[in-house]
This record gives sequence, C-alpha cells and structure tokens, in this order.
Amino acid sequence: MSLRAVAGSLILIGVALAVAWRGIALLRFEAVERAAYAVVDAPAQSAAARAKAIDAQSAALAPWTAALDMQERARQALAALARASGDRSRLEPAILDSLRAKPTDGLEWLALAKARWDRSAPIDAVAAAVDMSIVVAPREQEAMRQRVLFLAPMWELLPPDMQRQFINHLVELDWRLGRRGTEDLAAILTEKPEETLAEIRSLVVARGAEKLWVERLGLR
Repeated sequence: MSLRAVAGSLILIGVALAVAWRGIALLRFEAVERAAYAVVDAPAQSAAARAKAIDAQSAALAPWTAALDMQERARQALAALARASGDRSRLEPAILDSLRAKPTDGLEWLALAKARWDRSAPIDAVAAAVDMSIVVAPREQEAMRQRVLFLAPMWELLPPDMQRQFINHLVELDWRLGRRGTEDLAAILTEKPEETLAEIRSLVVARGAEKLWVERLGLR
C-alpha cells in the first residue's frame, strides 16, 4: 500500500473517530440536560431536597458551558435551574450567562429585565434589558405580548421612549394579544388612576386602535 493510501486511510479513521466521539459527547450532554429539566419540572418536594437536586444538576451542567456545540443549551438549562431555585442572587448571573451564549433571545432579555425589577434595580437598568429584548425580537408576537404585560404595571416609572414602545406594541398586537392577555392587561389597568388611563387611551386612540378593543381593555 502506498504512503498516500495509508495517509488517506488514517485521515478517514480520524474523521470517523471524531464523529463518533462527538456523538457520544452529545448523548452524555443530553442525559445531563434531561435530568436538569426533570428537576425543574419535578412535582412539589421539600425545599431542602429541591435545593440539593438543583445544586447537583447545576454542577453537572457547568462543564458543558464551555463545550462549543452544547454551551447555549447548557447555559439555558442552568438559567432554568436558577429560576426554579427561587434564589434571586443566582438568577441574574445565570440569565446573563445564557445571553452570552445566545444574545439574540428576546424572551431571555425580558427575563433579565424581570430579574432586575424583582431585585428593585434602577428603572434604567430594567429598561435597558427591555430595550435589548426589543432590539433582538422587535416584532416577535410572544415577546411583544410579554413585554406589554411586564411594562403595564410600571407605566408611570417608564422613560418616555419606553412608554412609546409600550403603546407601539399594544396597538400592533391589537386583538392578537389574545383573550387571556387582554383580560390580564385590563386587570392591570383597572388599578391605574384615571389620569393614567386617560393618557394611555389618548395615545392608543391616536394610533388608530379599534374602539371596541380599546373598551375591552377598560380604556373607556
């Protein structure tokens, strides 16, 4: 056999081994990933047992955050575990780590905004995360719906540009907000003072929103 043929055979063997190793690694990772989400979705258990399971699965996932092919999914699973833990101190770092792997996830940027709001971060920091959600998912329906419901309770605190984004989303969604979304938003708005409702109504109507839908929101 010629040297060229030997070299070609060795290359083929190397490629086959690399593919096989990658397949084995993927199977190992998926087993760890499934175990992590099983903990997230587990039925009610004692706080101590749940915390122990979350810590164990977080430790098992950690090495995979450096694996090029699996890091995005690993970091998303870690963020899900952090949410399930109820520990605010670990939630925001986990979301930021997930965003480093997938910075184009509009819902994850919104999750960061929610985490900041929950820890009473300055409104500018909350708005900055919402802004990024809008930048990467400007017209994704679910992201728009969630942003509207998230921003509505804090209308009075929002900077003017964020208020405009809220109105833009609201008018663009219209009936696509859905029955549940419309009911949830109406419940939020009923808690607002009359002057706030009048302000939101005037902005929505000025954008040409349908009268019946505006009334369904309680903006009479």
